[in-house]
Amino acid sequence: MAGSGGAMLQVRVAHLGLDRTTNTPVVILQENDGQRVLPIWIGPAEASAIAMELAGVKFSRPLTHDLLKQVIVGLGAELRKVIITQVKDNTYFAELHIYRGDTVIQIDARPSDSIALALRLKAPILTSETLLELTSVDTSEGTIQPGGTGAGGSPLDADTLKSYLQNLDPEGLRRSSGLLVWLLGGTALLPAQTVSVSGRVLRGGRDTLPLANVFVVLHRMASANAGPIDSVRSDARGRYRLALRNPDSTSGYLVSVWYDSIAYFSLPLTVVGRPAVHVEDIVAFPASRTGPPLRLARRLATISAATTDGSREVLEILELENPGQSTRITDDTVAPTWSGRLPEHTGQFRAGQGDVSPEAVRFRNDSVLIYAPIPPGPAKQLSYDYTLAAGARAFIVPIDQPTVEVNLLVEDTAAVVIAPKLESFGVKEIEGRRFAAYRAGPLAPGERVEIRLPPGKFRAQTLLPYIIALLASGMVGALVWALKRKPVRGA
Repeated sequence: MAGSGGAMLQVRVAHLGLDRTTNTPVVILQENDGQRVLPIWIGPAEASAIAMELAGVKFSRPLTHDLLKQVIVGLGAELRKVIITQVKDNTYFAELHIYRGDTVIQIDARPSDSIALALRLKAPILTSETLLELTSVDTSEGTIQPGGTGAGGSPLDADTLKSYLQNLDPEGLRRSSGLLVWLLGGTALLPAQTVSVSGRVLRGGRDTLPLANVFVVLHRMASANAGPIDSVRSDARGRYRLALRNPDSTSGYLVSVWYDSIAYFSLPLTVVGRPAVHVEDIVAFPASRTGPPLRLARRLATISAATTDGSREVLEILELENPGQSTRITDDTVAPTWSGRLPEHTGQFRAGQGDVSPEAVRFRNDSVLIYAPIPPGPAKQLSYDYTLAAGARAFIVPIDQPTVEVNLLVEDTAAVVIAPKLESFGVKEIEGRRFAAYRAGPLAPGERVEIRLPPGKFRAQTLLPYIIALLASGMVGALVWALKRKPVRGA
């Protein structure tokens, strides 16, 4: 038994791949403030659960780990931390530390389940200094044994680790895809069919160039089972070709590329009944924590009429643009990728769907904070809604940074809107309700957008599809609501 003592250190998911020598998924945990790693061999289902959360993929019905998250939250509890406690006979052990009021519940769990749950509940993952010290690689037979040592008993060196991590990526999935499908449980298989999935990977930046020798993975997405089913490295021209055997008519499929710790995804593929599918170019960018400020290209606020208690619901949709040459990232929970001010006299903030996953949105004090990576290219949309306090006679949109355009939809058509460069688009009908539509901008920090509200049962979020349709038609602005390729931090 090893690793049961020592100071606790926080680790993060640095890598998820397949050990080519054993065809077993491996999750690599790396200490936050160092280079040491903890490789843990896990099952295909748990690997898929971790991968789907890292990718921000959501299903209409909760999977097992999503259900566990809902149970913990529904009981009014909080997952404070996950601890990888020890390794015994090449098997790792973990604990969940759940707090409910003054009660602390400590639960033994598999590390794979613990990691999947920690990612969903944004809980820190910890391990001991002792366990990290004991983590090393046995390269004598071309495999790694958890808790073992390198050849001759020496600890893992940087070159050995780099070489091994390169081999961890799932190049061997082509040979083991049948096993993975069997383990994950396939349903509704079509008559024997192999679909050729091909495309190209490019590196964006000042010059768009082919991205060679990166792993490209084909994923199955389904409510009951999901996971990687084939992978290859891109060639010198950035091209790849994957094989999808026996496509499942009830599943969706997409392609991902991991580059500089970021996952880039294709749009969902249409594969049934087609012998070959060509995927639109996937453009990946270098990751950077610095660069020109992200730009707030558009801000739409929809303000409802007063409810019976006098409060109002507000739905906001924001568009963020990255004018730089690299994907903006952050590893610091204090410093977000982007932040913006929230209106005064508001509360009950709820993140909604968009290009930015709700899991990457935080509300703190008077600000909304975004922790998702933002790549260059088309604007990325996020949405959230909240409640304007009863009795508020004005709604003021805070302009704390340059904003290209502000769109307003106000259900109280008698409200007075005051803003620089204001345009009125008259009254629009949405789901049987009437909204006065306005546009203002461009706006500089400190300028004022104010809606003076008349005194006065409605849910703003239910209008989202109709507002999007209105926007797409060009009546209010050029905001397009379409799920684009979504990059996701891999760590």
